[in-house]
Amino acid sequence: MEARKLMNRFVTSDLHLNHPKAVSWRPEFSSVEEMNEVIIERYNAVVSPNDEVFLLGDIVMGSAAEAAGLVARLNGIKHLIRGNHDTDAKIKSYIENNSFESILWASTVKWSKSRNFYLSHYPVLVENHTENPTWVLHGHTHAEGPFTAAPQNVHIGIETFPQPISLEEVSTLILEYKTI
Repeated sequence: MEARKLMNRFVTSDLHLNHPKAVSWRPEFSSVEEMNEVIIERYNAVVSPNDEVFLLGDIVMGSAAEAAGLVARLNGIKHLIRGNHDTDAKIKSYIENNSFESILWASTVKWSKSRNFYLSHYPVLVENHTENPTWVLHGHTHAEGPFTAAPQNVHIGIETFPQPISLEEVSTLILEYKTI
């Protein structure tokens, strides 16, 4: 068996597929079905099957069976960081359907020699006494900007970035932000 060659690494959060209430705070969509299709289309437009994606929670609402079916339509080698709507029933279905390479509560990803990202559904405070601090990538808040929560936190949910954003783009964004 030939090993997969990873292309890019992406992060996103709070897709809220199949969530009727989400349509009320996303006025560009007239129905849940339209929202699902547009979000999946946007996602798959940037993520290829060999890309690695960290989904930081609250991906699909509704039944566990529907959730696994919608996740299967998303490209990439997917890792789930659990959010407040990722129920035990959904997690069980994801495991049974091999929906994700890993399912965690949080994780740290080494991006470069001088940059680490702590991945969490929630904004959190991290202690940093280094020249190159760890930055928290999170969702949950549905903020419309990347730097609205705690220091050294970046909101990466789809209200801020309608498509998954690469870790390279996040790193560039942080460098630009630090100089503002």
